[in-house]
Amino acid sequence: MKNFIFGVGGVDLNKKIMILILLGLSIFLFSGLPAMGNTEISDVCGNGIGYSYPGPSGYDPLGHCNKTDCCCCYQQYHVHDLGQILSPGKVYMEYKPGLYDGCNDTAHFYYSPDNSTWTEFYSTSTRTVDVNNPGSGSTTGSWKVYNTTQNVPGDFRYIKISIPSCYNDYSSVAYLTSTTTTTSTTTTSSTTTTTISCSNDTTPPFSHWEFSNYNDVS
Repeated sequence: MKNFIFGVGGVDLNKKIMILILLGLSIFLFSGLPAMGNTEISDVCGNGIGYSYPGPSGYDPLGHCNKTDCCCCYQQYHVHDLGQILSPGKVYMEYKPGLYDGCNDTAHFYYSPDNSTWTEFYSTSTRTVDVNNPGSGSTTGSWKVYNTTQNVPGDFRYIKISIPSCYNDYSSVAYLTSTTTTTSTTTTSSTTTTTISCSNDTTPPFSHWEFSNYNDVS
């Protein structure tokens, strides 16, 4: 190799230098390319992509929700738009019930391909917890955020997360992976395992009673 690059015979010196330059440039360019297929498909309330219900027309005395997509306050559900039709697969979802510490409700999860026809694919009981003072019954707490990973059994673009009585003060959705594989004759779906856990809330407290401490505007 040494004789080929630096020897007298074969390719002249200028061409050898040009080959080395091009080789080095190619290595540099391709090494800097990002890994393919790692783009996250996700949506979070308040970013202006999905929408909330009842939105600014709902009960919100100090007007925190002054846009169609907000996280707080008194919002029964958020609709998350993932921007494209996705195959059946696993989604990771976060949600935060509010109103007051100790408020009990049921969280409902729906999917839709067209923002018109909705199918419920999961539900679970939920309880509002003030992470700073649990069991206090506080109406101005910093609420726990729950999360769950579930399988959506049909094609979808939209995910609706509804907490009708305690309200949904925050939610987000991320598409993890397709669970459908196709063979020459059959289509099978993998089994999913549900895990629900709680984590301390690191966002501003979205209590819809805590009007003086948070302003949901963009």
